[in-house]
Amino acid sequence: MSTKSIFENPFVRVTRSCYYDGMTFKTHSHENDAISLVLRGKIHETVEGKTIVGGATKLIIKPTHIPHKNFYLNNCTIMCVYLKEKKHNKLLDYDVLKEWDMLNGNNSVHFFNNLISTSTEEQYYSNLKKILSYIKYQKINTKKEIIPDWLIYVKSYLDENWQNIQIRKDLKKEFKLNPIYISKIFKNYYGQSIQKYLITLRVSNTMANMIHDDSGLSQIALSNGFSDQSHMGRSFKKITGFTPLEFKKII
Repeated sequence: MSTKSIFENPFVRVTRSCYYDGMTFKTHSHENDAISLVLRGKIHETVEGKTIVGGATKLIIKPTHIPHKNFYLNNCTIMCVYLKEKKHNKLLDYDVLKEWDMLNGNNSVHFFNNLISTSTEEQYYSNLKKILSYIKYQKINTKKEIIPDWLIYVKSYLDENWQNIQIRKDLKKEFKLNPIYISKIFKNYYGQSIQKYLITLRVSNTMANMIHDDSGLSQIALSNGFSDQSHMGRSFKKITGFTPLEFKKII
């Protein structure tokens, strides 16, 4: 395991952590409210006897002093925001952090990166409010009804084959359904088109690669399903708000 603090001020600390396969954390809690974003791999988090499994792009809300334990797979890589200042709880929408939750965080990367790049207290609170508003939106708009089994399998298929999948050809072959129909139902439940979800997965894993190893950007681009470094750069900037080089300087 390796953990590095990549940003800190009197109000917040942002870390990135890499966990080796099979690593377990015994039951523990945090002194500060925390928001975690999974970039790569799998995390099994157990809270109050219930275990939830999350992968890349999952957002995990961890309130202060809530006991939980973790099990990690596939070189799990996580960015985490720890809120140190007690007056945070006076902010509008801060109550979204009062209960443990695991949400779809498909569009959350740039909120984290904006927080890291703040230089003034005013900017910091503005960006924190945006994160809280985003979490509130996700909580309200997350489908509460049961997701169809076949759609869960579609998402699992995407999670396992995101590097080289051809959406129309492969989905039609695998599920014997019109890919346009699949994408429509997928967006209805998960809030993103399949195309954008795959790009988010590729960028998320790209961030993890940049944290884990020293491979060149060209090699990282190819290993994450991009046609070349330029293609990766455009997608990375669109999802995170940073260029790959700007992100590499931060981490």
